[in-house]
This record gives sequence, structure tokens and C-alpha cells, in this order.
Amino acid sequence: MNQQSDFGRYGMAVICLLAGAAIVALAAGVIPSDEAKFRAPHWVVGCAGGVFMLAGIMIALPPTILRVQQFLGAVLLSLFASIFGWIAFGPGPRAFSGSVSFGSISTAAPSDASAGRFVFGIAAVLIGLCAVFAWVKWLRALFAQSQGDAN
Repeated sequence: MNQQSDFGRYGMAVICLLAGAAIVALAAGVIPSDEAKFRAPHWVVGCAGGVFMLAGIMIALPPTILRVQQFLGAVLLSLFASIFGWIAFGPGPRAFSGSVSFGSISTAAPSDASAGRFVFGIAAVLIGLCAVFAWVKWLRALFAQSQGDAN
């Protein structure tokens, strides 16, 4: 890699890491905030920050440490699925909106809460399945490596 692409890669990693850390700090109460402005539980907000932090770490890590990348990817997908799962299946009211664009013509309108939960539920299940696949892949590779070390 050249110096310019390394600069861009590490710059993006730092941006993701700092943004995620700020969100996690907000969720943990380290950064004071108005409770009335939270429209999700603190753990959901913390998961969103964790997704950004993990993305930043994964961008910064060299591709040569594949097992660590696979582990972090499985954690990232699990956090992401939990956010979508809360939106779809968690208690409380939800407000969704949708828009359709075709060229320069667009329209936007509020959507039914049931439809929004349905869409997020499908996404939660699909992302959750991807997370399960990532965990299985990581565990298989880990056990195959430990079997190779034992021989």
C-alpha cells in the first residue's frame, strides 16, 4: 500500500473509532445528556456506538490477523442484529417514514408502525443469521487451529 491510501485508511479508522467512542460514552452516561432525548434504551445506543468502534478497529487492523478480524466481524454483526431486533421486537411505540424516488421525482410519507417493524424484523433475522454464520466460521477456524497446534 502507498502512503496516501494508508493515511485514508487510518484516518477513516480514527473517525469511526472516535464517533463510536462518543456514542458509547453518551450511552454509558460519561457524557451528560438529557434523558428525554433518548428514544431507545441506553444499551441499544451503546450497541450502535460499538458497531462504529469495531468498524474502526477492523479498518485499522492488517488483514494478516484473520482470526481477530473474523472475531470482531462476528461481534459487529451481533451488535448490529441486536439493534434491528430491538427496533422490530422491542416494547414501545415506533415512528417510521418512507420515501420513493425516481429521477428528480420523489415522495415521502409516514409509514405504518407494523410495516416498519416487519421490515426491521426481516433485517434483524437476516443479519442475525449472518452473525451466526460468522460465529460458526470463526469457531471452526479456531478449533481447527487448536487441533493443528495439538498435533
